Amino acid sequence: MNITIVWTAIQARAELKTPVCGDGYLDPGEECDDGQGNGTTADCCSTACTYFFAGKPCAEDDEPCTVDECNGVGLCVHDEPTPKALGDGVRGCTPPASATRKCANTIAKQLAKLGSCIARCHIRAVTAAANGRAFPEGECEAGVGTFPVPCLAKFRKHSGLLTSRGSCPLCLGTEAQARLADELRSLVESSAHQIYCDGTSSWGDGDDGLVPREREAMTCENGVQVNIATLATAVLGCHRALADARFVGQAFDASGCEDNALSKFETANASISGCPSCVVSALPSLGSGVTASLDAASAANYCTSVTPAFLE
Repeated sequence: MNITIVWTAIQARAELKTPVCGDGYLDPGEECDDGQGNGTTADCCSTACTYFFAGKPCAEDDEPCTVDECNGVGLCVHDEPTPKALGDGVRGCTPPASATRKCANTIAKQLAKLGSCIARCHIRAVTAAANGRAFPEGECEAGVGTFPVPCLAKFRKHSGLLTSRGSCPLCLGTEAQARLADELRSLVESSAHQIYCDGTSSWGDGDDGLVPREREAMTCENGVQVNIATLATAVLGCHRALADARFVGQAFDASGCEDNALSKFETANASISGCPSCVVSALPSLGSGVTASLDAASAANYCTSVTPAFLE
């Protein structure tokens, strides 16, 4: 078979082919053709095989502080305008305006209060269980039932005021705030499993840990629970200070701030006696684990953006 004749036939057939927008091939008259991707929210080519306008939101690059948008000639680009990343190990973006900074910082402060409130619910529940009494731990935390002022109700009250005033960005609306509260609650609950580890029967509506067998052990475990809440408050305070500094273009040593908080956590725990061996074993990683979790979760709080391309 003559290869030249075959190749000529293929070329001729290609020239006679009717252009089809959406087949993934760039045909004459088309500016672009991404196949099934045409017209999707992540793509920069329309269903008519023309370029989407510059500034259209496109596929995210998993970096919270970049603007993911089309450049007007078919490419999804990821520029980094203000806000910049907070950095220093803390995820999230520098707030671009005073109102959004106030919203994020207030949420961080209310999350710290929520953590302390939940820790107090744990301590009251453990103490009651150790003395043969019942305590509505779930109601104390979440407000199910008739508990006077549950922890989550306090959080919702203050965060709701921010939302009603319109000072929060869309990425930090009511649902996002609720997710942050749930994550903080889960973090404190998880630490309780590690702290209240020496016993035979569980306490709390969520099976948070074991009732201490000895009063001295209970004193230790309750003390560590308080120290965890204090550490979380300090770390969230570091986040607020970092956001404030970045907002005005100043440097702030967030890592040093958190290291100082961890040092105080360790010193406070060292002053507690009578701790069961399971608590002693958990302490080295407990503080650093809580700090790392809060650093990662910070991205959902300091999510403020300057264009709709950021908004979820």
